[in-house]
Amino acid sequence: MRILVFTTLYPNDVETGKGMFIRHRVQALSRAGAKIKVVAPVPYFPFKKGFGRWSRMARIAYQRMDDKVEVFHPRTLFTPKLGMRFYGRWMKWCCQPTVERILKTHPIDLIDAHFIYPDGYAAYHMAKDLDLKMVVTARGTDAHTYPSMGFLRGRLQRVLQGAKRVFAVSRSLASDLDCILPVGRAVVVTPNGVDTVLFRPLSRTAARSRLHLQQAGKILVGIGRLVPIKSWDLAISALAHLRDLGGGDLPSLYLIGDGELRKRLERKIVDLGLVDHVFLVGERSQVELPYWLSAADALIHPSQREGWPNVVLEALACGTPVVGRDIASIREVAPSPETSILKTPLTGETLAQGVREVLARGYDRKALLAHAHNYSWEQVATNILGELKRIH
Repeated sequence: MRILVFTTLYPNDVETGKGMFIRHRVQALSRAGAKIKVVAPVPYFPFKKGFGRWSRMARIAYQRMDDKVEVFHPRTLFTPKLGMRFYGRWMKWCCQPTVERILKTHPIDLIDAHFIYPDGYAAYHMAKDLDLKMVVTARGTDAHTYPSMGFLRGRLQRVLQGAKRVFAVSRSLASDLDCILPVGRAVVVTPNGVDTVLFRPLSRTAARSRLHLQQAGKILVGIGRLVPIKSWDLAISALAHLRDLGGGDLPSLYLIGDGELRKRLERKIVDLGLVDHVFLVGERSQVELPYWLSAADALIHPSQREGWPNVVLEALACGTPVVGRDIASIREVAPSPETSILKTPLTGETLAQGVREVLARGYDRKALLAHAHNYSWEQVATNILGELKRIH
């Protein structure tokens, strides 16, 4: 099968950790025999020097090889926080010439778009112009937030109507689409997988030594952007509650990631007197994450909303249990209590209770691994190809 993957979420030379779940899916499909080209638009910016990250984005190569998969990075118009209603059209106009050039030498069977808007919307209109089939995968905000935005609702419905298959990465996201799904159209749930070669249990002692962490005491790790939806303030508050409760040594909490709330979280850590127990580590490469997850006694994950929380599955693949917010998408990945302690409503106090429970409970590492291995990328690729081959 010949597939053109269309997504703004694919990693590039600047955002190396972006959308790794899509890269893993693409590589798994390629290993399974699919012939794939990737078109991954990046924002247009006119200056290659002097404007920090934007100038680095401007220097991204238009065309490159990612292992055995050819990736194209055409430029698309993008105005941050403005003009969202135009993003889909702009993306189509900017990217269709690249798709047409690919088609001249590499015929394709369908466009595989990720994120309903603007990516899926652009792919839908390109497919119409070029007489191609297209499928789309809902991955998060496009399913649980965008349908309530009136100016996007019609665009989302047109994409779902025109797609030959609608995929969602979790059952909860599939349910979120019910309010805009065309009559008679079903959603196929295809969860993300986990790279069980990379994410595997390592010696806790060796992992802590490699990361220069203390050998004694309990360690919690949180992984994700420092943005409001992740609720890292609750994780910090939970440490303060644990300290106030007493009854043992206070765990150390390491937050891996960066984002707009870094300074605010730094102030909170100081204000609560936790500078010796909460550490903002910054971004780390995916290759390093298995060491952090293996060094930890638990992953802390208080996120308010998720499509399919890959980091939870990666923690389980490293033999590490999870404590966090009880929301549907996390329950799908880590059904409580065999793999996790999940709390609702989530406050600093209830999260502290969850931390105590997860640290006191003995978890069978082999059982956690067995659960994670149900979601190998090879199995995901097999399921997706099966669905795509049934399209007429």
